[in-house]
Amino acid sequence: MPDGNPFQIVAMIPAWESGAIDLLDSQIRAESGDGGEVDKVELCYAKGVLFILDITSVSGTSPTLDMAIYAKMGGYYFRLLQFTQKTGVFSGARFIRRDGASFTDAITLLSSVPTPTASSAYVKDGMPWSSTFVVAYNIGGTFAPGDPGPPPVPAEGFTFSVKAIPLHF
Repeated sequence: MPDGNPFQIVAMIPAWESGAIDLLDSQIRAESGDGGEVDKVELCYAKGVLFILDITSVSGTSPTLDMAIYAKMGGYYFRLLQFTQKTGVFSGARFIRRDGASFTDAITLLSSVPTPTASSAYVKDGMPWSSTFVVAYNIGGTFAPGDPGPPPVPAEGFTFSVKAIPLHF
């Protein structure tokens, strides 16, 4: 039998966080869409998740960015939270926990992830969630006319990233 304690913990992640998980990497986006599903088991077991939105550059005339985060359960998606509409460079976070019991609106299960529209930010507490999340975003604003025709992409653009930090306290 080898020497030492077989139950000894050699390295351990702090109980309050497991590190940042990229839901959307930092890049310029000029059209509405979603980042696709990100499946990370660390998110499933978290008591709360801190979602960080980092907008590093903005272009265009009167650009707007609406962003929502959806969780997937079975074949359905439901909106966990939405950031308030952004129009410029921004770095901030929203927190959601799964041990509360307050809801600000009804839970709507969807068969696909919709493009979010402008609305006030809200958080659903006490929601179970799986390990799969999707970030959906809608980019709008006044589009600049092309010369002689329309530009190949809208004049509005945001360079941004979204990260999730699972919290275990």
